Formats: sequence, C-alpha cells, structure tokens
Amino acid sequence: MTSINLSEHADLPDRLQIDFSPGRISLERNRMVLLHASAMASLRKELIDNLGIQRARGVLTRMGYESGKKDAELARRLLFAGLKLVTPRDIPAPSWVALFFTGK
Repeated sequence: MTSINLSEHADLPDRLQIDFSPGRISLERNRMVLLHASAMASLRKELIDNLGIQRARGVLTRMGYESGKKDAELARRLLFAGLKLVTPRDIPAPSWVALFFTGK
C-alpha cells in the first residue's frame, strides 16, 4: 500500500475547520459530515430493506457521485490557487492509496 502525506502537497489541514460549540465541521466553507462507518452500514441496510437493492444502489450511487463531484471542484479550486496537489502520475499503479493528514 502506498501512503501519501497530503500536508506535503497542500495546506488542506489548515482548510479544515472544526467548531465544537455548534458541532460544525467545514472544509473550504463547505459543511462536512463525520459519520461512523457502522452508521453508514445501517443506513445502507435500511435502504435495501425498504427500497430494494436496485433503488438503494441508485440512491447510494447518486450520493457518491455528488460527493465525488464536490471533491473534484475543491481539488480544481486548490489547484488554481497555486497549491500542489497529488496527480495520478504521482501514484504508482496498481496500488491502494492511503490518504492522511498530519497536524502542524
């Protein structure tokens, strides 16, 4: 597995804001959600049980698409802001990639 330390490539940790009073997490002024994986698994199961596998897949696929679209928009903004981001050629293929942030 290949690890990439994003703090070497962009100031993303500085762009992540956690405000504990109202319980708000933001990345570049976009509200984010921190969710337990088990809660997502429970939601997936509920969707399948209530909507059926095909409709549940559609809902989750559209949600994933929208999330990826927003991530791409953020990456473009950061790239045009003069920050160095990881590009596909920086990552050896085929491999798994682990992304993590280190605090300052």
